[in-house]
Amino acid sequence: MLWGGRPDLYANADVDRIIRARLAQEFGSDLDIHTEHVDTFRNAEEERLALRDFIRRKYAGKHFDIVIAVADQAAAFLRQHGQELFPAVPIVSWAGREEFAPAADTQPPMAVAFIKSDLPGALEFILQLQPETRQVMVVGGAAPRDQPLLASARAKLAPYKGRVALKYLVGLPVRELEATLSHLPPHAAILWLSVTQGALKDRIVFGKLEDVGQFESQAGKTARAFRRLHPTIRIAARISDRGESVTQALNIDVASVIWLDEFDGPCFTEADVHRLKHAGRSIYAVSPDLHGQPAEACRNRWLDFIRWGVDGICTDYPAALAYVARALAREAA
Repeated sequence: MLWGGRPDLYANADVDRIIRARLAQEFGSDLDIHTEHVDTFRNAEEERLALRDFIRRKYAGKHFDIVIAVADQAAAFLRQHGQELFPAVPIVSWAGREEFAPAADTQPPMAVAFIKSDLPGALEFILQLQPETRQVMVVGGAAPRDQPLLASARAKLAPYKGRVALKYLVGLPVRELEATLSHLPPHAAILWLSVTQGALKDRIVFGKLEDVGQFESQAGKTARAFRRLHPTIRIAARISDRGESVTQALNIDVASVIWLDEFDGPCFTEADVHRLKHAGRSIYAVSPDLHGQPAEACRNRWLDFIRWGVDGICTDYPAALAYVARALAREAA
């Protein structure tokens, strides 16, 4: 697999996990997968050729059954060097959404896989959850990468103009966009497309819900509407060190599950867990390894979570977690 862009992004990690799981399901666990990354080149020509030479030397004499390119940079690199590095090997390019899929290219032959967008389905879901909706704010960015999805939305959502008012908020500076969305008119909803850059070339690097309570107070009350439509599905609220507090989570009365997520290190205490459990919430904690923390930090936090009585821990190392839990149980006995 040849990746373009940053390997540390959570979205890339999810795509990598899904591809590997699907390949293992189809071809078994003996599959031999190698991974390389094409960074965003600063000295483009020099670095591109250095990467070409590195891959040629590293994999000299090794036969591959398929090469998977993920993201634009990787696909472009393989268009230039795929034939010389991997002669006669099929190439599949993962393009994300269909709006970002490259045009058909036969040099070298490359199959393109993408997610088919269903923007009308997304709007139908909004109207089902909030049938009183009269206006939908469609949010798009100013970056070139934001434009394909915006164009698709304008075309695919045009038939809804007689049913609901569509207001396009395109390329607004981030602060202006935040102010606009914080003061929506009654019976309004938001359809978020892609915003990687505003009009002032300001960028949204990490998006989060600043105040769940504010959104819950808007007409429609999304979580409660979802509960009416799907009464058997449990709803989770997250607490984290990114401004999502225990009090906020407890104010979402339909959320029976709490997702405890610490991005930058331990921030919650045994008292917080007891407060949530006293309110009748189930608690599932995110292990530090999912945020790149070292093994020792994981073990120490696992011991805290187990002693505090959380209902589950999400980790990439379940066997190690089970060993720690058994050792703690033996000590207690």
